[in-house]
Amino acid sequence: MSIASIKDSLRAYFVPRKKLLIFNYHQVSETFDPSKHIKGIWTQMDYFKEQINYLKINYDIVRLSDGLVDLNANGLKSTKVVLTFDDGDKSILDGVIPFLESENIPASFFINSAYFDSNEACWTDTPLYLSVLEDSSTLLDKTVFLRNTTSKEQYSAEASFLENNINSLVERYNRYLDMSSLKKLNQELFTIGLHGHEHQRFCHYDYEWQLSNLQKNIDAISGLNNYIPVFAIPFGKKLDWDKNTLKACRELNLTPLYANGGYNTCANPIGHRIPADARDVKTIIKHLSPFISNYN
Repeated sequence: MSIASIKDSLRAYFVPRKKLLIFNYHQVSETFDPSKHIKGIWTQMDYFKEQINYLKINYDIVRLSDGLVDLNANGLKSTKVVLTFDDGDKSILDGVIPFLESENIPASFFINSAYFDSNEACWTDTPLYLSVLEDSSTLLDKTVFLRNTTSKEQYSAEASFLENNINSLVERYNRYLDMSSLKKLNQELFTIGLHGHEHQRFCHYDYEWQLSNLQKNIDAISGLNNYIPVFAIPFGKKLDWDKNTLKACRELNLTPLYANGGYNTCANPIGHRIPADARDVKTIIKHLSPFISNYN
């Protein structure tokens, strides 16, 4: 027996049959536009529809709030699927929203409130402006550095540098939804959650900053009728948050969600999410692994 077949056998044996799978998307559109879309978080629309149709045929796609209730109450009767979208990118208005409404499929959208009614930009938007910024190769290197650094001081300095460069542009594309668009969403299908006031790596800030940032986020969107007290941690990997992040969530009665590729079970209701941009969900599900860090 090959190593691969042994791994498949072990996976089939250990992975529970009743799971909550929370898939995470960002940008979805018909064609890729480098002035509006960022490689790595973009999915072609027809491919997205193909993936969602597969999930709809084979699983129950449920509202996030319903899935979390079943998960925490030990009430999962079968594997459930939840769709989530981070950042509140404008692209979801043209294709994703109409498609999901036509198929009666629920989803949750996690919003950074600092950007949706302003012309401000986050350092993560740098790739959109490389053609008009000087020293573009250096600036792109800085975004890679910021995504991986463990230095709080360097993160703060480099993030500010990039955002000052972007926000100094006279004309700039704002890729984020505004409050007017959020209010028009179908409240029966779509819920709105938190993604931080700004889209930053929370691990690089102290407890008071994190608490204040989340409170600003809550104040901005909690008035929406379809608001849910769920915080999708920006980036969401293990080094993107710390114990202060979870402490702030407890203080504000928020449920944190990660983006570590894991699944959730009644015995382990942690809040794992699976990055799904441009990925084949059938392959993802086939290769789900129980060997994942326990986030507490």
